[in-house]
Amino acid sequence: QQCAPLNNRLQFSLDPASTIAVTAGSHNRGGFPALPMAFTPDFDVAVDQPDHLRFAAEAINLMAQQTAATLRPRVATMSAGAASGRGLLVVARGEDLARAGLTPPVLPGKGTATGIGGNRDTDVDLGGPVGVVEAFSQQGRMVLAVTGTDDWSLVERSFDYIRALPTRWGSLPGDVVATGPAGDSVNLTLREGGALAND
Repeated sequence: QQCAPLNNRLQFSLDPASTIAVTAGSHNRGGFPALPMAFTPDFDVAVDQPDHLRFAAEAINLMAQQTAATLRPRVATMSAGAASGRGLLVVARGEDLARAGLTPPVLPGKGTATGIGGNRDTDVDLGGPVGVVEAFSQQGRMVLAVTGTDDWSLVERSFDYIRALPTRWGSLPGDVVATGPAGDSVNLTLREGGALAND
C-alpha cells in the first residue's frame, strides 16, 4: 500500500449557519493562495485618485467570485489603511505605496525604474511602463496592491490575465501578476505564496 503524498491540498467549506469563524493566521503562506480568505469579511480599501476606483472594484469582484461570505470593504485614507491591522486593498502609484510604508514585491518608481523585492540592489529599468497586481503580507495582515506607472491600461491587462484563468485568484501561485511595456502579462513568485512542490 502506497503512502499518501506529503504535500496535498485540502479544500473544505463551512455551513453558512455555523457559528465558527475563520481568520487568517499571521504565519500564512501569503501571496495569491491566501486570497480571498484573508479579506473575509472586513478589510480596508485605499485609492489614490477617483479614476482608479474601478480597479478596486475589479479586485473586490474577483474576490467575491471565490467566496460565499459577504465582503465588507471599508474606504480608508492611505495612511489609515496602511496603519490598520485589517487586510488592505490599495490602488496607488508606487511612490504613494512607499510613502505609506508599504513594501510590495514590485514597486514601480518614477519613469521606468522598478524596485524588485524591496532591495535597492535589485532595482531594474524596464524600459517602459508596468501594471502590477500583487499580494503580500506585512505586519501580520494581507495587502493586495494594484499599482502602475504612466500607462494604467497595463493594470487592466493584468486583471484580464487573472479573469481568463479557470478559478481566477485560485489559479494563481506566487504573489505578482505584472504586465510590461510589450503588453505581456506574467505570474511571478518573488517573496511568498509559491505553488506546493510536486514529487
